[in-house]
Amino acid sequence: MRGWLIMVGVLTWASPAFAGNDDSFFQGNEAAMQGGAVAATGTGAGQLWYNPGALAVGQGNRIELSGSLFSLRFRKLDPYMEIAAPDGSVVAANSERSVDFLSVPSALSYTRRLGPRVRAGVGVFVQVQDSVDLDNRLTWSDGAGTDLTYGRALKFDQQRLFAGPGLSATFGNFSFGASLFFVYEQSAFEEVSSLFMTAPGPTVASATEEYRVDTRRFGLELVLGAHLKLGSRVHAGLVLRGPRFRLTDELSVGRTATESIDGPMGTNVGTSDEPPFAFRSDWPIATPARVVFALGYVTGDLTLSAEVDVAHPYSGFEEYIWTYNVRAGARIGLTESMDLGIGFFSDRANVASSNSAFQSFLDYYGGNIAVSTATPVGVRHDPDDGTPDQLVFHTTLSLRYAAGVGAGSGSIASSSAIDDDPSIGVFLFGDDQRLLVHELALYIGSGLDF
Repeated sequence: MRGWLIMVGVLTWASPAFAGNDDSFFQGNEAAMQGGAVAATGTGAGQLWYNPGALAVGQGNRIELSGSLFSLRFRKLDPYMEIAAPDGSVVAANSERSVDFLSVPSALSYTRRLGPRVRAGVGVFVQVQDSVDLDNRLTWSDGAGTDLTYGRALKFDQQRLFAGPGLSATFGNFSFGASLFFVYEQSAFEEVSSLFMTAPGPTVASATEEYRVDTRRFGLELVLGAHLKLGSRVHAGLVLRGPRFRLTDELSVGRTATESIDGPMGTNVGTSDEPPFAFRSDWPIATPARVVFALGYVTGDLTLSAEVDVAHPYSGFEEYIWTYNVRAGARIGLTESMDLGIGFFSDRANVASSNSAFQSFLDYYGGNIAVSTATPVGVRHDPDDGTPDQLVFHTTLSLRYAAGVGAGSGSIASSSAIDDDPSIGVFLFGDDQRLLVHELALYIGSGLDF
């Protein structure tokens, strides 16, 4: 029975990796200029993601390819590993400071004008991608013959990918549109812990535990957007994202454990091999809906924008809470072909905290500074009326920094729990500690207007 409870605990630990932070990367060149605050002022192909209602506001056709090609994540948790002596007291601890490098092709999108009032497109967007690979060892000796060695290896990978079409139409100063995304999510979690003890007697004891959690999920998400010009310079946007519905959803969870004691009374060995079992969620909604309210001010050389992003609570497989995020940005024309951008944003988690040591859902706050250039590369003739149109190549560079703050817990290896019953956990969660993550990413994006 204890083994199944541990299984449920691991499943609860790993599953929220799919939830929480929804804005890990910029999904387009305009967003990379203004901290993601483009629901009211953007007109590029990235509006398939941010506000499909504004697609029809843009002119001509556009292809965009963008990515956070150099992304560093610095994580710190203290303590990460602890050893509890046979009397139950914590006698040794260490911290974990990891640096993870990611290269993420975050967005590929294409939009095309179908008529004077209609614009359509298709895009692929990477919303979440993360990877952790740790291998640590901690030792302790009391100087009187009792020695403990604790090893912990942890691997975790996750990704969330969106792909789908969008369509927008404009009616005077009002535009409305929708994007329909097929969503693929996957994560793989594996942790191997070992504790080896020698004590007077002579006694030799050891314990190993291995957890494996694999998740695959397919979903469907509809994004509705509206854009309104409140005059020649003031713009407003309203976006309803989701809720996201599950099409298929499966978690595979397994645990293997071994404990042994070799002492004066003989040798006792206990093993537990619980093969992976599949778990399917009965909740049709994967994540709750989000609503974005946006305002913008646009002149020839200046763009200002601000927006509020609200997610409502929902009790499903994960526990979602009320969450408010804000984004603000500015774009300034330096020359006819070069713009400077700056933005600020929050990316606060909308799920309740769990005991994950390196959980992906923290409260992030950050900003960016960017530059964009536009270079004419040629002229094409409109096939309908033969009029010449200029081909313009866009390049965007953006430096993004974010700090994530939250609570996490390390693991305690309890030597007093080693016996011949592996269903009783030797490796336990420690007390909640402050978890700090720094992210530094260089965004490189290109686009072609034609």
